[in-house]
Formats: sequence, structure tokens, C-alpha cells
Amino acid sequence: MADDRCTPTRPAPALICLAFETVTAGIMRGLHEAGFDDLRPTHFLQVLRHLTGHGDRPADLARLAGVTPQAIGQTLAELEDMGYVRREPDPADQRSRRVFWAERGLRAGAALEEHYASTERRWAAAVGDDRLDSTRTLLAAIIGEEGSTS
Repeated sequence: MADDRCTPTRPAPALICLAFETVTAGIMRGLHEAGFDDLRPTHFLQVLRHLTGHGDRPADLARLAGVTPQAIGQTLAELEDMGYVRREPDPADQRSRRVFWAERGLRAGAALEEHYASTERRWAAAVGDDRLDSTRTLLAAIIGEEGSTS
């Protein structure tokens, strides 16, 4: 069923928000279908989409997610208990911790990358490679502009 909120006459920011909701729901479906059904949208939105795997600082993850350090700490504790991430002491500051992918997290990350690739293939088939490339270019320009003004 078509979403009546999705019309070309809607303001672009509203359509981008709707696209974000749609993509996030698809990501969660894809992760659940791949066997990662214990993940919640909060796990993806706060941590998994920002994690580089190179020893991220919790404070940086909190800033990127727009949440408090306490909230990110709680989410990280859940993900660590579930086997998706591990926290290790920061070699430069033993009072701090760094966040890395754990084995289950690496598998979830691979499933996420496959979901991205299959989604792009589906979108390219629907709208064509050129339009998808133009969309990428347009979104990158909008994000760059908004990032320079926020």
C-alpha cells in the first residue's frame, strides 16, 4: 500500500525524514531475517551505524548519535552483553575505553553491508543507475551543506 505522505509536493526535508524511517525499518527487517533478531532500532541508530571498528570513543559515538554519554553507555552495555561489541581500555588513557566490533558484531556488519548492496540493486532496477547516482550526489551535497551550517 502506498504511503499518502510520500508525494513529490511534500517539502524535501519531510520526504528525507520519511525515507530515513523507511530505510531504517528495512535495515532492521534485513538484520532480523539474517538472524540478528535481538537488535533493536536503538542499537542501530545509536551505535552500529557509527561504529568504525577502529576503537571508537563512547563520547564520540554519543555525539554522533545525539544522545548523552549515559545513554550510549547503556546501549553499549547491552550490545556488549549480546556479543556485538567489546570495550577495551584506551592505551592512551587507561581511564577511558574504546569500542570495537566483537565477532557477532562483525557478522551483523557483514549482513548490514549485504542489505545495503541488495537495496541499492533493487533501487537501481527501479529508477536506473543514473538516477540513483544523481540521488547519491544530491544527498551528499545536502548533507554537506547542512553540516557546514549546523
